[in-house]
Amino acid sequence: MYSTEIRFIAGQFVERMNEMRTWLDSRHFEPSVFRYDYAADGVVIHVEFLGEAEAAAFAMEFGGTLVG
Repeated sequence: MYSTEIRFIAGQFVERMNEMRTWLDSRHFEPSVFRYDYAADGVVIHVEFLGEAEAAAFAMEFGGTLVG
């Protein structure tokens, strides 16, 4: 599994989730894990993919990082 982490302010939660879902659907990418956690400075989205290329593309598109 290839994990990504995306951070943003809490007030953008719905908008960012919709953007991510649209982007994933348009590329037919299916994450294995999609979860979020609230942090002091906003929201952290953790998304895992089976393929490294999918994870890297997702992280790049949404300003995130590959982790682990």
